[in-house]
Amino acid sequence: MKKIHKIAIFSHSSPNYIKWVMGLREGFQKFGIEVVTAWPHPTGQFYESIVENFCPDAVLEINRSKDQIPNRKHDVCHVTILHESQVDQFLFHETNGSSELYYSIMQPSLFGYPKELDKRAKPFIAGADLHIAERVQRRKKKFDLGLIEEVPHPKIISKQFLLSSLVPKQPRYGTFKDLILFLKIDEYSILRSSDIKKSVRKYFKQKGNISVGSTFLNKIVSFCTMFAHSLHRMRMASLMIKTRRNTAFWGASLWKTWKQFAPYYQGEISSAQSLYDAILSTHINVHRTGINLHSRITDAMTVGVSNAIMHNDSDSGPFGIEQFFEPDVDFIRFDFDNFSDKIREYLKYPKRIDEISQHASQKIRTQYTWKNICHRMLNDIKKML
Repeated sequence: MKKIHKIAIFSHSSPNYIKWVMGLREGFQKFGIEVVTAWPHPTGQFYESIVENFCPDAVLEINRSKDQIPNRKHDVCHVTILHESQVDQFLFHETNGSSELYYSIMQPSLFGYPKELDKRAKPFIAGADLHIAERVQRRKKKFDLGLIEEVPHPKIISKQFLLSSLVPKQPRYGTFKDLILFLKIDEYSILRSSDIKKSVRKYFKQKGNISVGSTFLNKIVSFCTMFAHSLHRMRMASLMIKTRRNTAFWGASLWKTWKQFAPYYQGEISSAQSLYDAILSTHINVHRTGINLHSRITDAMTVGVSNAIMHNDSDSGPFGIEQFFEPDVDFIRFDFDNFSDKIREYLKYPKRIDEISQHASQKIRTQYTWKNICHRMLNDIKKML
């Protein structure tokens, strides 16, 4: 089996991804691997220059596949970590699956990636950021419940907007409301963009069998995905307030445009420090998206804060959180129906919350460090060389 000496790691210019890059770099370096990093993803001569001069044994990229590198000349073993399907209008899921190795935080086809990647990809979890965990200062808990999320401006999902035409000056194709009803989107839904895209095509076919251009289709799918998640987030936020008034929300300032949420808004998350300040100020960090291996969950676990995570059907699947952590042992599992009763019961007995946070913290700090994750990845990469 060939020995690995050098790895190049590329990513987006996003604080969360850069944190991953730094964690991966440190993890690989612990095994004596020389690492070069770059963000945003290098292209053209910049990419070729790195590959030609550094001569990596493998290139590891977040979201980008080998066939999506413009004007690529050198053929190097390529590893892709899937976390999103689209960033800044670039559709990463439009790939032929050309990388030799894939990792993903959830089933790739649910992102819209080719279905064959469901069998090829391996589950991925972000490593524990032990450096920040050691630096953060413990503080008195200010809030019972905390939610770090984004909400849209009220106008985006207003009745006036929803009653506007999907296709300008062509009312026969219906309104946004017609499409929302066709898709059966409501506050209980967490719909994947891949499922939404199929349903949107079916909707337009029924309206006149028109051919939907990819640009227009992607805009409609993005809106419907945003709309579904927004309804779900606001349902979650309302339920948190109803359960405990001592609730806090973080994220973009659009929280303040909703009168029912504005009093609970605590500010934006602009850095790793502000993220940990928010997490550490709560007894329970609430997580409600369809991606239950989100890095905010591992961040909370690392610093010893309990997570309450909404159950979804993929939790016990090959990419699900239950492959790594045990419900009601490492995190509190809930759904909309039992959230209030379950959370009130836990808050009545703080020792139970502490037991969950300590168990999860111990597990992630020992089993899921970046070093351990990189060790597994190195073994996988060696098999590809």
